[in-house]
Amino acid sequence: SGNVFVTAGLDQTFAATLQTAEIYDQNAGTWTQISPGTNTQHTLGVAATAGNQILVVGGVNLAMGQQGLSISGFANPPVEIFNAQQSTFQGGATNMGERMDLAADQQSTGSVFFAGGLTLDPATQTLVATDTTETYDPNQQAFTAGPTMTVARSAAKIAEIGTTSD
Repeated sequence: SGNVFVTAGLDQTFAATLQTAEIYDQNAGTWTQISPGTNTQHTLGVAATAGNQILVVGGVNLAMGQQGLSISGFANPPVEIFNAQQSTFQGGATNMGERMDLAADQQSTGSVFFAGGLTLDPATQTLVATDTTETYDPNQQAFTAGPTMTVARSAAKIAEIGTTSD
């Protein structure tokens, strides 16, 4: 359709997590605000197209304090699905845990591959990069654990190799 979905993020002063979602209609050149999902804590998460679904995965709710931005909680639920035809959100299958700053890429199969990110180390209560991967299958509406990367990383970029368009 050429429409673009935008959600989460920080306001222009970086003081608060945005709790809105919008759709840009390229044909009309207009933005339409839509009802946000049940979770508004997807800042530093990722949105990815999976078949006819848009997944909003991971992220955190950030708040400005005396020491600057701080995490006030991970996304809960960690996954939401946006239905573009109805402009509504619903909870999605759960992925392997709380994380932010992860990478995602839609594969030629229609599945979405996720890699890395930051998670909270329960022992030290600090953010650590993760080496985990997982795949979301939109037909099964389920996540499957993938191979462990040799290097833990966050803020990574990923792309499927060898795909061509017809």
